[in-house]
Amino acid sequence: MIKAAATLKSLQFNRDHLTDCYGRLSFGPVNPGQGLTIGNALRRILLNDLPGIGVIGAEIDGVQSEFSTLPGVRESVIEIFLNLRELVFAPIENSKMQKGTKPFSYAKLKENIQFNTFPYLVTAQDLDIADYHIVDPNQPIATLLSKKAADTFKLTLFISQGHGYQAWKKLPGVPQIMGQRFFEEFDVNRTNPESVTFPIDAIFMPIKQVNFSIQEHSVDGE
Repeated sequence: MIKAAATLKSLQFNRDHLTDCYGRLSFGPVNPGQGLTIGNALRRILLNDLPGIGVIGAEIDGVQSEFSTLPGVRESVIEIFLNLRELVFAPIENSKMQKGTKPFSYAKLKENIQFNTFPYLVTAQDLDIADYHIVDPNQPIATLLSKKAADTFKLTLFISQGHGYQAWKKLPGVPQIMGQRFFEEFDVNRTNPESVTFPIDAIFMPIKQVNFSIQEHSVDGE
């Protein structure tokens, strides 16, 4: 029996900040020329093939165009949607949300948020979501500049599971006719009928960046 020479070791794992998760691994030794092949394959797998959870749509009360702005909110609607794409979720053990049972789950802002001072930064920890765990609770969403803006800012998120990057037209539950409500199985009574549910290109990748380097290794003096 041939004994495998290459081994995978954990060299470093740091979580210096709530927004920074970093890990460094080593794999080897391998035959000359195989390091680049294995490194590229592992990088593609980590970026594209791992299942993940991401925001696939959003609805803000009173917003009917993604190019609009909200009174008393620093960010534009597009900037808020870009912030939502950066949210990272993890599955909760014993959660009722199972892949294949329904195309998406949903989350809203908590009703008991204490707006003590302004400007108030709405972050991921202000979301009320039962099916998933928020990995980075400090991820910013929007900045509210006044009490009136805080009273009127109502946000609903649609969350689903998938792989890699998916354009909204290929997401489950999204009809092809633009005039219809985008998410067919969502209860319309839960949202403002004067608002529009906007689909968002989903980034399901749980790992955002992968780099690798190859170093020479000496075996028996060679």
